[in-house]
Order: sequence, then structure tokens, then C-alpha cells
Amino acid sequence: MRKLLFRDVEIESMKRELWMSENKQSRMTLVTGRAGVGKTLLAISVTDKKTRLYFNLTDRPDKMMLSSFIEEVRLRLDTYVPQTVRTVPSLLSFLFDLSQRRSFTLILDHFDEYISKDMDSCGELRKKWDETRFEGRLNLILITRNPFINRKLFSLYGSPFLNSVDCTIPLRPFTASQMKSIISADGKSLKGDDLLAMCMVTGGLPEMVNHCLEKRLLTKEAILKNFFSEDSPMIRYGEKLLARTLGKSREVYLSILMLISTGNLTQADIQAKIGGSNVGGHLLKLETEYGLITKRRPLMAAEDSRNVVRFSITDTFLLFWLRFVEGARTDYDTFRLDSMLSRAKEDFKAFSKETLKRYFTQMLSDQQPTLEVGGDWKSGDPSEIDILALDKEGGRALVIDVEHDSSFFNKKAFLEKVSSLRNGSLKGMQIDARLFTVADM
Repeated sequence: MRKLLFRDVEIESMKRELWMSENKQSRMTLVTGRAGVGKTLLAISVTDKKTRLYFNLTDRPDKMMLSSFIEEVRLRLDTYVPQTVRTVPSLLSFLFDLSQRRSFTLILDHFDEYISKDMDSCGELRKKWDETRFEGRLNLILITRNPFINRKLFSLYGSPFLNSVDCTIPLRPFTASQMKSIISADGKSLKGDDLLAMCMVTGGLPEMVNHCLEKRLLTKEAILKNFFSEDSPMIRYGEKLLARTLGKSREVYLSILMLISTGNLTQADIQAKIGGSNVGGHLLKLETEYGLITKRRPLMAAEDSRNVVRFSITDTFLLFWLRFVEGARTDYDTFRLDSMLSRAKEDFKAFSKETLKRYFTQMLSDQQPTLEVGGDWKSGDPSEIDILALDKEGGRALVIDVEHDSSFFNKKAFLEKVSSLRNGSLKGMQIDARLFTVADM
């Protein structure tokens, strides 16, 4: 089984809930996070030595799932399941009752996807949980990934499982500094373009990072070459992710994502390219329900300002995939992977700017948590400050231009931006202007 890295806090939380379920009463743990972040691996690893049932609530027909789940109950718990159990929810109710007589773990993977199609069963499940939890010894682990459905199920007023969850564990991709630590612990050192390629191509997803480590892909050349190979799981992962997230009616959403990935960052730009149709609802859904895009405002803009709003792809892996795989769909469909690899190598430096901005933004936030870190731009003005970091109490500001290397740096234009800030919104503050490049990683 793969080793869990940088999950010590989460492991301890799950072990505590497991102990509570064995010695006190039933506990409900919610493990959330996007696909590939290691939710299932975490749940399986922590409960590996315990009596455990694992139900993958995928898109198989209910009868097929029920049959396999009942067999799992008979095998793992050596328990007869009555013939009156004819649906998955009724099997869950049976197991809630059973937990009053014996202790075990029940992992429900893809719980949000399954239960959102059968919301009518939520009331009965909640009722049965409330009836059995205080006398039960069940360690119930729910694995979900859709933030919108999570809110509907667990957080909003009137949600069917409101106040039922005892412990919520959000999992996030590895940061660049964590990836550096993982690789250095393996006796290797990753710097410059090699680290940049790792961040860009894996997005910090443990599944992707593990793939690179297992294949000893520790240089930019090796990482890109493996990505654009026929047996690479990474080149297919983006399509798999979007198909699972967006479902069958994903054409408009994919078009929007493609436009954002190629620099169309405002709603007006996106609407103009799509043909004038209102995309506000689609953007909202991509942000709040699917978590695939992020709405951004300039650091010093008002919270309700609209004309300066920009959208970005949340995940650096998906950004890379959209640009170099979906953006080369004809080559991909006709297996011209060499052509795709060549294009990625040619565009690597120019494309790297967004990943570098995210890396340095995260680095500054980690190093100085009191800083407010973001960017600065104006509506209709193509120029912008890549990173703006404010220490308001200290009266200091850090203004940063981010480029792959100094050959991309326009010093005159940057200093003009800094001068404009010094005489405008940052007047009276001590300003430190810097250039960050891949060498500063």
C-alpha cells in the first residue's frame, strides 16, 4: 500500500474517531476533496487492521451493487443479511442496527454522487442513524468530492445530515514545498524547471506525484516525455476527471474551461467568444458546484466589485491538460503524441508563468502568514501586478513581477506600474519591488 505523506494530522483525527467508535459510540467522519487527492487511500490505510466494509457507490445499477455489498457483509462480518434487504439504503439501515451488537468500520465511497440521486432515502437514513448512534459502535466514513452537494447534505439549514458529522477532514493537493520535501527524502533534489514541471504536470495530486516517483521521473524532460506517452495515466486523467465531474452535458462547460485556460478570464470575454449567450449560471456552477474554477478580484478591490472579476482554473494539472491535451484534440485523437510533446516543450516557458505565480503566492503566504497576498489589475487594462503582498500594520508592500527568467522581464513597464502604485493606492507605504523567476523556486 502507498505510504501516506503529509497526512499526519488527518491520520490522527481518523484514529481518534475510530477509537471513539470502538469505545464510546458510533461516529460519522466526512472525508472531502477533489479526485486523486488520496481520500480513499487515507480511509483504507487508517482502518487496514480493523474489521471493515468498503462500499464503492459508483454508477453501477443498484441491484449489482447491492449483491456485491451483501456478499461483502457475509464475508467480512460473517453475518446473515435478511431477504427483506432489497435496496442499498435498507442495507445501510441494517448495518446501523447491527452496529449496536458489534463494532466495525463502514466506508461509503462516492457517497455524495450516490445519495444525490436518491435524496428521498436521506430522511430514513438520518432517522436510523440518530436511533442507533448512541448505542452503536460504528465507525462510519463518508467519502465525497462535490462541495455543492456536501453543503446540501451537511451544512445548509434543513440539510438531511445537518449536525450529524462528528469530524470533517478536507484533503488538499501537496504544495510545492511538500513535493520538494518528498523528493529530497528520497535522496534526490529537484530545482528550477524540474520542480516547475512537477508542479505543473501533477498539480500536487498525490496519485500523480506517486506515479512520477515510482517511475523515477525527476527531470523536466522525463516528466513531459512520460506525460505524452501511450501508457501514461496522466494524459487520460483530465478527460476522466471532467467526465465524472461534469457528466454527459459538459460541452458548454468544457468550452468555458478551454477559454479560461487560454487567457479569456472575464465573463464578458467568455460570453463574446461563445456567441453572446449568458454564461453567468455556468460560471457559478463551475465555481461553487464543481470547484473547477476560482473567482478572483484585485487584492485591494471591494468585495462587491464586479467589473474587475477574473476567473482561473483551480487546478494546475487541469490547466496544463486543457492547454496541451484538450487544446490539441486532433493530435490526441490521431495518436500524434510526439507533436503534442513538441508543442509543450516549445510553450513551456511562456505557459509556466501562471504556475510560478501560484507557487510564489503560496510561498509568501506560508513564510509570512500575516501578509495579505494577491494580485492587482484594472478593468480593461491588460497590464497587471503579478503578486502584491501587503503588511498593513507595518506599512509595507511587496510588489512582484513573475517571469520564467530575466529574458521575459520588461523592467521599464514594471517600474512604471510600481510608480503608479506608489503615487496611488499604496501612497505612504514602503514598497519593495522584486522580480521572481524559476531560479527563486
